[in-house]
Amino acid sequence: MRSGRVTPVPVLSNVERRGAQVLAERLEVRSFMANVELDLARARLTARVTEIDVRCVLGNVEIRLPPGVDVENHGGAFMGSF
Repeated sequence: MRSGRVTPVPVLSNVERRGAQVLAERLEVRSFMANVELDLARARLTARVTEIDVRCVLGNVEIRLPPGVDVENHGGAFMGSF
């Protein structure tokens, strides 16, 4: 299984990613006391199902997806939000 990762893992900072990009079938997003904004509205999904694994501690993760994408949300944040 291919994996993508938002790097570097932000600590006490802000990371923004947007634009046309190819999204792997698995993406890991990490945030520790930081803000992560992923605008995937123009991303090309390469798999029928794409898993985005979010780990957020004392931070915020925002993900924008292309129109018509179904989302299943399983999880939570520790003193943060996603």
